[in-house]
Amino acid sequence: MTTADESVETLHAIYVGIITTTIRSFFRIPGFPQSYREKLQAYLLALKDQMDPDQLSRFSRAIETIINEAIAEIVPDSRLDASSKELNRIIATLDETVQTMAHANSSAGTTLQTQLGALQKTITESDDSATLSRKLDGIASGIREAVSSLSQELQQSREQVEQAGGKIKTLEQQLESAKAESMLDGLTGLNNRRAFNLFVEETFSSYDVRNPWAGVLFDIDHFKMFNDMHGHLIGDALLLKIAKTLMEKVPESAFVARYGGEEFVMMITAQSLVHALQVIERIQTSVRSARWRYESNGRKINVSATISAGVALQKPTDTAESLIERADRALYLAKNEGRDRTRSELDL
Repeated sequence: MTTADESVETLHAIYVGIITTTIRSFFRIPGFPQSYREKLQAYLLALKDQMDPDQLSRFSRAIETIINEAIAEIVPDSRLDASSKELNRIIATLDETVQTMAHANSSAGTTLQTQLGALQKTITESDDSATLSRKLDGIASGIREAVSSLSQELQQSREQVEQAGGKIKTLEQQLESAKAESMLDGLTGLNNRRAFNLFVEETFSSYDVRNPWAGVLFDIDHFKMFNDMHGHLIGDALLLKIAKTLMEKVPESAFVARYGGEEFVMMITAQSLVHALQVIERIQTSVRSARWRYESNGRKINVSATISAGVALQKPTDTAESLIERADRALYLAKNEGRDRTRSELDL
């Protein structure tokens, strides 16, 4: 019985380890919802003390459902269908391993118990040394077969779990890749609005009086007129050029995203509005002086553009929404006053 009990404990440790690794791999994905974290952590605690195979199987399915729901919320994209199916296969493999080993341990334990009982009876009842020797050889052979069978089942289960672990690692990489792609604007390659929302959710939680955040909104001047005149392909090309200029001129620590349409947003730490205005002026000067040449429908087009900007500096009571709202009002003031200029919240 000792061998069977130890095998059950070994399997349980392997099983809990792989499930724990699975869950923690998902926890490392940026934006994994807190509500799902709490549910999964509750299951982790329960798993440690649960030895019943049927209950472990139910836990596996519940964990699978929670993770699938979280995935759908994090990245609502059909590209994750294959990843979800792979997760289902991994959970199925673990379930099969648990059930197989539960049966193997039960069978081997019963065999061992029977053989040990026979051994005790033989020793007690046998007087003939030759008969006793033959019986002991037979019992020993039976015990060896039971232990060997149990050992093979345990090795097979370990291999299945190791394979599941490798699949989980691949699944984690696929999810991280899909997550990264879902945070990028498809045209410009900048962060998108969703990435910006996640950034402010994770970063905009404290106020540093020495380095407050400055929120800046940029808008390409007369972009609709430009699109109507030159067409959307040239309009898209201009968006790409402006995005590239932003990335080249902003500080390395800045966060830049396409906010929507022809609008871009930047978050930088700035000691003052003057500091933020200096960064914005470098960007506007670079855009203002740039000239780009394109060919469309057999004609060559020389393109130039200007951008307007609105900026606000973080206050101790600010939320990200209130900061961007002031920057947005300052941007509209800049556009109403003639464009190709910057206005701050102090001008409101």
